[in-house]
Amino acid sequence: MQLLETLRARFTDTQESIRALTDEINGNEGAVATEEQAANLATLNEELEGLLPRIEQASGLMSRMRGAAELLSGAPGDLETTLTRARGVQPSRQWETWGDYARALAGGEVDDNSRTDIAHMIAAREQRAGVHVLRRAFVDVTTPDVPGLLPPQWLTDIVDFIGQARPFITAFDQRPLPNVGMAINYPAVTQRPQVGKQTTEKTDIPSRKTTVTSGVANVQTFGGGEDVSIQVLQRTDPAYLGLMLELYAEEMALAMNAAAVATAIAAIPTGNKLTISAAAGNDDWATKLAQGAALVFTAYGVPNTMVMGVNFWQLMAGLTDTDGRPLFPNVAPSNPLGSTAVNTSAGDVRGLTYVVDPSMIPSNSAIMGDSRAFTSMVGGVQTLAADNPSKLGRDYAVYEFAAFACRRPDQLVQLQTGA
Repeated sequence: MQLLETLRARFTDTQESIRALTDEINGNEGAVATEEQAANLATLNEELEGLLPRIEQASGLMSRMRGAAELLSGAPGDLETTLTRARGVQPSRQWETWGDYARALAGGEVDDNSRTDIAHMIAAREQRAGVHVLRRAFVDVTTPDVPGLLPPQWLTDIVDFIGQARPFITAFDQRPLPNVGMAINYPAVTQRPQVGKQTTEKTDIPSRKTTVTSGVANVQTFGGGEDVSIQVLQRTDPAYLGLMLELYAEEMALAMNAAAVATAIAAIPTGNKLTISAAAGNDDWATKLAQGAALVFTAYGVPNTMVMGVNFWQLMAGLTDTDGRPLFPNVAPSNPLGSTAVNTSAGDVRGLTYVVDPSMIPSNSAIMGDSRAFTSMVGGVQTLAADNPSKLGRDYAVYEFAAFACRRPDQLVQLQTGA
């Protein structure tokens, strides 16, 4: 049928026009369509959508007309006679052949009554002849047939985040990093004044020199960088640069947190490092926690914070009493020791607020003490960028300064599980 071939040709031409216009838009810098391009693309898409039902209708009609032509042996008078008897009209004046009728039907030029009468006539002829005309089924059109109309879709959120990457630094004292200098000096009292009761009037009162030395916290630099192509910078969605800066910030937070833990452990006095014995049973946990708190109190501190390694927390969270009940259940009111849960990295043990820190090394250790005993000074994340024209790239460096001061090491205690 000429009409069907014409419609299919128009469909193909429209598809090619859409592809050409899409390539033209994507070739623009920034890949943003102009108003004229967007309007033309919308018009072409509407035309393509309008052609599909007309092609399906013409294809089905062609198959049906072929069957009817075989049944009627091509007699042109049947169509005319049937409609003339039924409605007193002479359809042959409008459609001399089945092809003319099909073309008019596809173009929407056949009224509902004529279309119904012709359909009834064909059905009646089939029934009287006792013949079932083999009609071609509609052609199946599925998504693999039109891949050019189905652009791939992507989820734009990335599930790869660390979240709180500095639990140790956050748990203890934090101060802004001074704007200048590569060494931060802070006062450290090494000898305190002496005070005592005067025995009798006009006798000497106690006297001792106060000694204050200077502690030093060196400023450390953490950073990383990479050379990013201009294609990655301009053609990625979500934008690679924003993701890169976020990931670098998290990695630097991890590195700084690990450095802070190492600084604290190195400064804690040997006498403040306690081992919890597994052989002594669960009672040794309570004993060592109390002993550690006593050391902090002795140094005139308040044992209000504890940062645990993952293995230390795992052992503590699994502690049970002699009846098999958890020592630190998820409900605190019924248990005076504290509470913990497996869906949070914070909790309470004997009144100590604790956090779990994957950066704690060794992982089977914890640091408890006064939150003011350790101070972290962290600057903001900064970047350096330089174009690399010969490679169409841009070099990015991300860095951050930090300094760590263990101002009262005697107010910190390291706990570690052992055999």
